[in-house]
Amino acid sequence: MISVLRYLSKQTGKCYLIVRRNRNMSKYTQDRVRYIDSPDNGQDERKLAREIAVNIPCLVLLHQNGDAECWNGREFWWPILTVPKNAPKTIYALADMDGRIRRK
Repeated sequence: MISVLRYLSKQTGKCYLIVRRNRNMSKYTQDRVRYIDSPDNGQDERKLAREIAVNIPCLVLLHQNGDAECWNGREFWWPILTVPKNAPKTIYALADMDGRIRRK
């Protein structure tokens, strides 16, 4: 994510940051059949990020308290990177054709 953020903020050197703390979101959907796969419903922080990320990317960090029942008492941060609306279209490719990432 860091390399993508560097690329997106290359022209301005800036990035918006939205931080929300003390969230207590469940680990499972309401029917407890599936895991939650998105920390935001698209109407809260992500909506704000889309509104302000026109020429500058926006990083949203959501702090999950990690209550003992669902998250084994481990707190963590959900990162959400919003690409600027006016970002040029880009294709990312690995340097090697086999798709493996190698240490230099």
